[in-house]
Amino acid sequence: MEYMDKDEFEKSSLVTQLINKAKSILRFPMTQCMVTLFTLIIAFVVVRDYTYGDSGRIKDLTGTCLTFLFVLGMGCFVTESVFDWISHRKQRILGYLLSLIPAILFAAAAYSSEHAPSEADGFLRLTVIWFPRFLTCFGIITFTLGIFFCFSQSAISFEKYMVRTFASIVKHSILYSVLMIGVTLVLGILIALFPIKSEWDLFATTYCLLFGCYYVCALFDSFAPSDKSEGVFTEFLVKYVLTGLVACAFVIIYLYILKILITQDMPSNQIFGILSGLFLVGAPIWTMANSYREKKTLRRISRCFPYLFAPFILLQCYSVGIRILENGLTPSRYLGVILILFEIAYLMFYRFCRCKIPYLMYMICGFAVTAYILPGINMYTASFMTQKLALEAYLKEVSEDISDKSFQRAKGAYDYLRWETPEGEVYLDQLKQEETVREKLTSFSESWSAPDPSTVCRLVSTQGEVDHFSVEGYSLCQKIAYHSEYYHDSEYKPIDNLSSASACTFTADDTDTQFTLNMGQLCLPYITLLNNFTGDSEYERNEAANEYFLAHNVLDLENGDRLILTQLSLYDYNREEDSLGAMALEAYLLKRQAD
Repeated sequence: MEYMDKDEFEKSSLVTQLINKAKSILRFPMTQCMVTLFTLIIAFVVVRDYTYGDSGRIKDLTGTCLTFLFVLGMGCFVTESVFDWISHRKQRILGYLLSLIPAILFAAAAYSSEHAPSEADGFLRLTVIWFPRFLTCFGIITFTLGIFFCFSQSAISFEKYMVRTFASIVKHSILYSVLMIGVTLVLGILIALFPIKSEWDLFATTYCLLFGCYYVCALFDSFAPSDKSEGVFTEFLVKYVLTGLVACAFVIIYLYILKILITQDMPSNQIFGILSGLFLVGAPIWTMANSYREKKTLRRISRCFPYLFAPFILLQCYSVGIRILENGLTPSRYLGVILILFEIAYLMFYRFCRCKIPYLMYMICGFAVTAYILPGINMYTASFMTQKLALEAYLKEVSEDISDKSFQRAKGAYDYLRWETPEGEVYLDQLKQEETVREKLTSFSESWSAPDPSTVCRLVSTQGEVDHFSVEGYSLCQKIAYHSEYYHDSEYKPIDNLSSASACTFTADDTDTQFTLNMGQLCLPYITLLNNFTGDSEYERNEAANEYFLAHNVLDLENGDRLILTQLSLYDYNREEDSLGAMALEAYLLKRQAD
């Protein structure tokens, strides 16, 4: 048997590394080139524009150029995932050329959107509305297909592919973190020794270049891992650390379900986000854990995770279903429904045809098309229609005795149509052309504006600068703050009978210092100002209250102490009940010298 000496072994290892690196570069050359160009524009145009406010034609074309590079890069990613440069050179070149078509179309749409007038209509308005939706859908589809084709070319199991990809991502992330620390130290030394015009510009540009030119390019390399050894560190991380954390999450959530059954308290809105996050993070972890064949306890548990997750889907359905029934459909709730459907499909595949799970990526592409661009049932159109129907139902039945629940439902629909969707703005503007509908909308929107000043209002919320004040005759000057328990305790009772000059004792926040305020002395001037104010502007009324505060922010307390106010907020004053709902103040408390 012949043995290699040390020099030959190192030479062979070096050659192997160079070959692997060359294969990596040949695998995604155009994708990484587009990422690099994208990063350079961000670093030297966008960051500089943010720092110095530069303007010019290149600034106007930035969005168009970035869109072109993004779309071309994602098209090249799919092409390079399917075709190898060595054996499919012609097909890869053809794929590059075909990728130019959507890149040019999207760039033209981006240019039209950037330069469309504010009152654009017709084709330009459609471009402005639909361009980001098509772009997002294109990005999701190409990224998903690129990963799927990388897996198909790897000729290994999906679980093993995920482990190798994860190992590569962890390796590059650790190296990136080390580089970030090193670059930060070097830049810190550079700034300390030499005058730099803009420190933020230097840091932002350098970090941007490091992130895009190295880290993002390295992540694309990770989707085609060439290293057949996952490493002991990755194995330990997947089999014990990550799997153990997911197991702890399952235990906590099942304890929460037990609490629900015992207390009969239905889950809060946050439960959907928690369970969705558990699936999105947990599914890759237990999939990777299944690639290890040792019969360990954690591996046996990880195989049961998908079945343990099944009952959580019922909680998700309840949570998102209640929100849709009460407040209507929105894009986020639409995506929640799609996620639930994907989870159900995943569990079915896991139970009956586990080897076909990678083909769920095609379902992701289908969901992306459905949610973003499919006419009639995409998440924007569906949300618009449901909210429109809710508002129309209110406009038909609006009356003084309408239920508060219906009123709130209509308020939510109106806010969504006005602020969340361009189609809703057009719809509301068209409704206002009809006199009867406009009257209903006007009364509807006004009824949900600020509280009526004749009954409940905010008296004042202001602060003033205190440069100096005399402390003669006082033995102690203490800075204090007080915030009403109204903000923290639902059982807090409002301060009643303000006009009868009632005295209340308060304890300053985080101290034992107490002070007694005559609430009538404090509030009556603002109440009088409110009653006698003749202007219609809320801003003018607040300005008048602020002027009074700045001129009368010194209060002499009943026990001889003095309070010099620097900030005062009086909330929820009720004229009819002569009560104050909440109070907050900051002040200097001057205490009298003892006789």
